[in-house]
Amino acid sequence: MASVFGGLEELARGEPLRRLSLRVGADEDVTRDALASALPLLVAALARNAARPAGAHDLAAALARDHDGGILRDLAAALGQGGAGSGDGILAHVLGARRGRVEEALARFVGTDGQTVARLLSVIAPLVLAALGRAQREGRLDERSLAELLAGEQRRAERQAPGGLAGLARMLDSDADGDLRDEIPRFGAGLLRRLFGGRR
Repeated sequence: MASVFGGLEELARGEPLRRLSLRVGADEDVTRDALASALPLLVAALARNAARPAGAHDLAAALARDHDGGILRDLAAALGQGGAGSGDGILAHVLGARRGRVEEALARFVGTDGQTVARLLSVIAPLVLAALGRAQREGRLDERSLAELLAGEQRRAERQAPGGLAGLARMLDSDADGDLRDEIPRFGAGLLRRLFGGRR
């Protein structure tokens, strides 16, 4: 089954990383570190939502309607033209009322400010759905298979960073304030390499 992360590997290097950094307003090292945390977080949140039949149905319908994956053919161009769509709307649905708390915790963890993390999540959310939409089409995934793909991606990221996404999942499921600094190890570029199959 195709990897969601595999469709996003270009974000971590070259011109896409440079343009993403400009969009986010941070240097490339900070952007790369933030990306290494934000990508698994979004996939974990999507997996959490898709674990419910109604959530899987809504996600499958959204992918079929709005996210065919075509934007991934030229990530640098997409980032230069303002991104792939309304990331704020996606985040409102995926993270809900927890969005602000998650952004603040990720900012503390990465060592940057909340606005930088908010911009990053808003830019990459449509790209994550584009990668998922492409995987759905290429694999002809139904709602159940889509949920299984996301759950598998979450487990794979957890294996690459033991304890990391467990802390993120607890934060997504909890009403407590939570602090990622004590919950997860620093992902950094090493996790990006592992998520993307060792390619940089």
